[in-house]
Amino acid sequence: MRILFTTWSAPAHLHPMVPLARACQDAGHEVLLAVPPGCAAAVTAAGLTPVPVGAEPAAPPIGAVRGLPEDSWPADWPLRPAALGPGPRRVLDALVGRQAAIAEAMLPDLLGFARHWRPALVVSDASTYAGTLVADLLGVPLAHHQWGGPAVLELERGGPGGQPRPAYQALCERFGANPRRAPQVWIDPCPPSLRLPSPVRRLALRTAAAPRTTADRPTRTDQQPRVLIGLEDGAPVDLLRLAADQLAVPYREVTLPLGPDRPLPGGALLIHHGSGILTMAAAAHGIPQLVVSLRPEQALTGDRLAAIGAARHLPRAAAGAAELRTAGLALLADPARAAARRLAAEIAALPDPAALVPRLAELAD
Repeated sequence: MRILFTTWSAPAHLHPMVPLARACQDAGHEVLLAVPPGCAAAVTAAGLTPVPVGAEPAAPPIGAVRGLPEDSWPADWPLRPAALGPGPRRVLDALVGRQAAIAEAMLPDLLGFARHWRPALVVSDASTYAGTLVADLLGVPLAHHQWGGPAVLELERGGPGGQPRPAYQALCERFGANPRRAPQVWIDPCPPSLRLPSPVRRLALRTAAAPRTTADRPTRTDQQPRVLIGLEDGAPVDLLRLAADQLAVPYREVTLPLGPDRPLPGGALLIHHGSGILTMAAAAHGIPQLVVSLRPEQALTGDRLAAIGAARHLPRAAAGAAELRTAGLALLADPARAAARRLAAEIAALPDPAALVPRLAELAD
C-alpha cells in the first residue's frame, strides 16, 4: 500500500509523525513524506524518504501570531468557538490565514505528485491544509495526525458545527476542494487525562520516547535539581532562561528534534512555552512542567497539565520574575512529581505505533 505522509514544518510537526511513518515502512508499505524543501533534510535524517514540494512558504513566523489576555479565552474554547469574542476570533483567523498561505505554496507540487503516485491513504499533520485538500481532490481516505495538544482543533472549519474560516474557504475554492472535508480518523498521541472531549474518531498511539533505563529517568536531589529549558521556533527564550535563573539551579537547554532516537534527557523540571512535542516528551519521562504560553493553543496545553497537577501555567503577560520563581519552586515539590509520574504511566500504556498500521490499512481498503 502507498501511504503519503505530509507536514509543513520540521521538527515540531514532523517528528510526532515519524514513529508511525517508520512503523508503516517496517510493515512493508511504501511510505513517502511530502514537505517544503527546507524540511527535506530532517525527513532524511529520520530514516524516511522526502518529497520536496513547493517553495519555502512566505508566511509570517509562528511567533508573530499572538493571543489575547487569558480571560478572553474560556478554558474549553475549542468546544464552543461561537462563544469567543471578536478579539479571539481575529487571532484564530490569523492562525488559519498563516496555514492557508503555507498550503498554497505547497499545493501545486503536492497535488501534481499525488496524482502521479496515487497513494491509497494520506496521513497529514492536522495543521497542514495541503494534505487535506489533496486527499479530497484525489478521493482517498485521510487521517489527521496530532502533535500532542489536548484539543482536536478544527480551526479552518470553524470548529464543531462552525463555518469555514474565510482564508480556508478561499483556498478550497481556488483548488476546487470541499471546505467541509474532514478526516476519517484523528491519530492522537495526547493521553486521555489531558484531552478535551470530541465526537471525532481517534486512534491513540505512543509517540514520545520513554526512558530506556533507570539511569535515564529524571533525578533530583534536594541540594541541586537540574532544570531543562525547551527551545523551539517562537519560544520566548529570554523569559524561559529568566525562569531557570530564578530557581538558582543548573539548567540545560534542550532543542528539537526529540523522538525515539533522541529522548529527553533527565531533569527535575521542564520549562517551555506549551509545545506539543516537548509536552509529550516531558510527560513520558514523568517530568513536571512550567508552561509559559504565548498563544491560545499553548495556553490550553498549560491549563490541562495544571488541572491534573503535573504543571503550572503562566501566560506570558503574567510571567514576572516573582511568579516564575514561585511556580518553579512549587513544581520541584513531591506532589507535582507524583502527578507527573502518573501521567507517564498513562502514556506508557498507549498503543505502540505498529499496532495502528493494520487499522490504517483497513481505512485505506
